[in-house]
Amino acid sequence: MPLVSVVLPTHNRPQSVVRAAASVLGQGFEELELIVVDDGSAVPAEQALKQLRDHRMRILRSDMPLGPARARNLGLEVATGSWIAFQDDDDEWLAEKLERQVAVGEQAPPDVGLVYCSFWMEYRDGRRIIGGRDTERPSGAVHLELLRGNFVALPTVMIRREALERVGRFDPALPCFEDWELFIRLAAHYRFEHVPEPMVVAYDTPQSINKSSSSLRVAALERILEKHGEAIASEPAIHADFLFHVAHHRCLGGEFDRGRKMFGKSLRVQRSWRAAMTLAAANLGPGTYRTLARFYEKLRSHD
Repeated sequence: MPLVSVVLPTHNRPQSVVRAAASVLGQGFEELELIVVDDGSAVPAEQALKQLRDHRMRILRSDMPLGPARARNLGLEVATGSWIAFQDDDDEWLAEKLERQVAVGEQAPPDVGLVYCSFWMEYRDGRRIIGGRDTERPSGAVHLELLRGNFVALPTVMIRREALERVGRFDPALPCFEDWELFIRLAAHYRFEHVPEPMVVAYDTPQSINKSSSSLRVAALERILEKHGEAIASEPAIHADFLFHVAHHRCLGGEFDRGRKMFGKSLRVQRSWRAAMTLAAANLGPGTYRTLARFYEKLRSHD
């Protein structure tokens, strides 16, 4: 029985999935199984992956695209490890990732349900560490921090199997942010442990899942509000911020009337200069709003 099961969904990325799978099979820690879920690729991923020839790799295929949540859940149905890890088909693990995380996880008490690490973000103009020692991510009880926003990248995690069985799998109703919502559920019952060394390389590409459209982000945020509304509403600053982001993405998607109403709702929950200024920008029209939004996102990317 492998100690770690790694679930890797892929869709139409024959070159990068080979790199991603090879980085899993090349781990210094060898007690693993790799479950590749071919999520309706036009050309079966098996054709590209056959060059790896490793008995620890198993390929499941769905003829129709399932989407990230359902594809990962399909992999989880056959996973047998005591710990579950996830890889994306456009990312790469460094060779010591699992060995380092298993050492931390196996020594941790049972109430530690998830171990995650920092990672390198590879941009066109260079690479930077996300969550390194100088900006260390939270450990311990992190439920409140996760309600504020996601700081855990799915390819960096290793989750205790018992914890995942307790809280359930990915929510297939979420078009994006399905990993964040799972982490919120996990953090309500378990502590997280952060390893500050960057042991994953994430590549910023136009096809990355974090480039989801505004309409998908609105649907996902509203689903998270529906599922975790009581906890979110108990913290006015978090509640107002959730409403702000729903309003922002409604405006980006062209729904300015609904966006402005949501900005107003956010301001009624808690006053903030950011919401007030953004509402003012929304009143100036779509062109002005989108220009200011692009400027804001550019500033955030260099934080």
